[in-house]
Amino acid sequence: MSAWEAEVEWIQESESTVCMTLGNEIVKFGGRYTDREGYLSSLDEAFRESKHLMNVHDLNAFTPQGIQIQVDIVQTPVLKLFSKEVKFSWDKHAHWRQYDLVADAWCELQHPNQPISTKNVIKPIKKKTLLQKHVAWHTKMPVNLYIEAIEKFKTNWTVGLSPSTINENAKRQT
Repeated sequence: MSAWEAEVEWIQESESTVCMTLGNEIVKFGGRYTDREGYLSSLDEAFRESKHLMNVHDLNAFTPQGIQIQVDIVQTPVLKLFSKEVKFSWDKHAHWRQYDLVADAWCELQHPNQPISTKNVIKPIKKKTLLQKHVAWHTKMPVNLYIEAIEKFKTNWTVGLSPSTINENAKRQT
């Protein structure tokens, strides 16, 4: 077995799914969206579809049928392909990085500066890690809270902060 070092980075992204509900049960899945326009943009796409479905099916907080948006926050291990950011012609103000997914067969040492032993085990790197599955929005909430619920979810999942970090910060402020 041979080993070599590589810096693995974790990209955090969201995947949002529109779900049709009857009571508390999901009866049908609608569109599934990814962050193709930036982090947490999947939620915006899912909300647009949900608003359209609400109008088409005449749904509101009092109908037995409803819609909810489930958001999965996932982290994916990647390797940087280039050391510098790439500037693409279609967006003159944004810089992009290109990454390659870490293969399923990759492993990491628990303590990289020590030899492999029973106290320094090798563990496989997962392809994706689910941080949270969350219902970010649903038709059963009051209409005046729709945008607030989405904005609150986005604030709680700002890159670099997890909900537990935000909860700890909120506790310290009160």
